[in-house]
Amino acid sequence: MTEKHTKGFTLIELAVVLLIIGFLINLILPMARNLMNMGKQSGEKLLVQQAKVSLMNYAKRFGGFPEPLPGNKFPAQLLGYDATSVFGGSLFYDINSAYTITTTGGNFENLCKAPITDSPAGLPGVWSDNSYSNPSLSGPAIFVVFSAGADRVASGQNTPVGTAGDRRYENSAKTQDTQYDDIVENYSPSNLCQLCMQTGFACHAPVP
Repeated sequence: MTEKHTKGFTLIELAVVLLIIGFLINLILPMARNLMNMGKQSGEKLLVQQAKVSLMNYAKRFGGFPEPLPGNKFPAQLLGYDATSVFGGSLFYDINSAYTITTTGGNFENLCKAPITDSPAGLPGVWSDNSYSNPSLSGPAIFVVFSAGADRVASGQNTPVGTAGDRRYENSAKTQDTQYDDIVENYSPSNLCQLCMQTGFACHAPVP
């Protein structure tokens, strides 16, 4: 009788297979991480945009924008909106106090007639800065709401008032890179003017 011998893998063959598997893992993992990060960034951008809309709806209903929470945190509970960052923590929010419900007395017409000036509290007005790309697009903002991104540290000029105190924030058009991953939404006087006209009120803001 002839014996049959089953041929197994040699150590060299096993080593080659393990090397190939290791190479594939090293190739796929960074791609998977990048896809996950892109998904988180998209989710965070949507969150910031929805926070902006919730502020607009609040102003329409109550005749002024809400005050920020201490540390320039977004007043999510007041708005009935879960604004917990995808990356953890809260969104940031700063507003020219001429447009808060405290100043307008809850009167939408007063909100529309608020002058385009610095904050009446003596602080510099909130400013949307586009000097890195097109300085002509820089200008005053009614409010700014933003996420500090994956690193959870405000980058560029987006340091909350009280840290830098200049109240100048990056424009939402600024390109993200390895040094800057904040997600910013600005609300301009022209945006407010359009909202006022939709509800039949005149405004002081110019319409582009």
